[in-house]
Amino acid sequence: MTTHSQTTHPFLLTGWVQRYPLTLFFAAAIGIDWLLSLAAVYHPTYVLPIVLVMSYVPALAAWLTLRMDGTADEWQAFRQRLRTWRVGLRWYGVALLLPLLIHLLALGVGALFFGGALPFHGQRFPLLLALLPVNLGEEIAWRGFALPRLLQRFNGLTASLILGALWAMLHFVLWTIGIENPLPAIVLATGWTISLTVIMTWLFNRTQGSVLLATILHAATDTMFISVAPLAESNNFITAWSLVLVVTALVAVVLVLTTGVNLGPKKSL
Repeated sequence: MTTHSQTTHPFLLTGWVQRYPLTLFFAAAIGIDWLLSLAAVYHPTYVLPIVLVMSYVPALAAWLTLRMDGTADEWQAFRQRLRTWRVGLRWYGVALLLPLLIHLLALGVGALFFGGALPFHGQRFPLLLALLPVNLGEEIAWRGFALPRLLQRFNGLTASLILGALWAMLHFVLWTIGIENPLPAIVLATGWTISLTVIMTWLFNRTQGSVLLATILHAATDTMFISVAPLAESNNFITAWSLVLVVTALVAVVLVLTTGVNLGPKKSL
């Protein structure tokens, strides 16, 4: 039986959440993280702890939304996505290696044709283990909660475009830290985030809605950016960013062309 856990009342927060669950979820997650991002801008010494807190704000917003709007079936499906890990070893390989291949291909093209460098510090890849718990907070929200609800209304491609744009928006303030002219980086990062979201929706659909696999892909991607092959060491930051965007977008396009706009079996709650 799929009944709401709370009674709708127009003058209570629960009533508003039951009317506009996704809208209020995104507004809360993005709004609170923007405030935390401003704290990081003005106190850069505390960027790391602030980013850790930021990663779990969307998860908390998702949990509160489910508390006020979730049915018994939705709670069961949400929990199932969090504990789904028996999906076949090849998908673990995809989640770990696809970000590495995309990143190195992009920087390799930059080194060959645009005079950039190809930084690679393979010994730093174990940093992924430290990033997993950080990225888990976001993935509980994005793939564990928001994506399945979007897939109830839209095909996989449209859901990915919406989720990717909002996911990027959450990082807008944070992406300005340490950059004199952040607008080009924000534009490139937004396009890249949307393209990556298409890939993650495809992986989500192919792994029975596994939040763990999405978290691994997310952590592998961040590991490449932060440590293994930093764009800052490419000698041309904007060109490197552009190439990473192009390669990621090409992979996303290939997945859409080969699997259809649903990006594989359409998941339901």
